[in-house]
Amino acid sequence: MLYRHKPGQLVKLSSYLYDRTDGSICALTDLIRESAIEAVMSAEEAITRKLMDRVEISEYAQDTYRNVVRQRRKTASTRTKAAS
Repeated sequence: MLYRHKPGQLVKLSSYLYDRTDGSICALTDLIRESAIEAVMSAEEAITRKLMDRVEISEYAQDTYRNVVRQRRKTASTRTKAAS
């Protein structure tokens, strides 16, 4: 049992979870399971985004998430330059 995990925490992270797993139910299951194990082993007792960022899942999902992050940074950078 994750004693510090609050109901609804994962719902608030739905966009992150989708991006991180590319919508794959298998990758999502792996991420949640591995995060729960990490939460117990580290005594954090809650699944948070910070904790999930430390958890590695399938290589495909990891690569896809890196591409999403890279694209968002590129878009943000372009917007910043356009606003200047």
